[in-house]
Amino acid sequence: MDFSVIEGHRSIARQQELYRDGKSQIDGIIQRGRHNLIPAEAVDLLPYPATLNGVNVWADRQRFCVLAGLMYA
Repeated sequence: MDFSVIEGHRSIARQQELYRDGKSQIDGIIQRGRHNLIPAEAVDLLPYPATLNGVNVWADRQRFCVLAGLMYA
């Protein structure tokens, strides 16, 4: 399965932005995540291509589940 790495290391400012937007439960100050380490110990992946059979990747839970299963394996 093709995929893209969309984010690796996150600065404290970026982590706080995601926290404020409700996209992360880690604020980057009180609690640091694996993205905040140097080098980062986490990456965010996105199935590729962005649209498949007319379905946008963000709405395609099945593709994310398949990708997660492949990474887990």
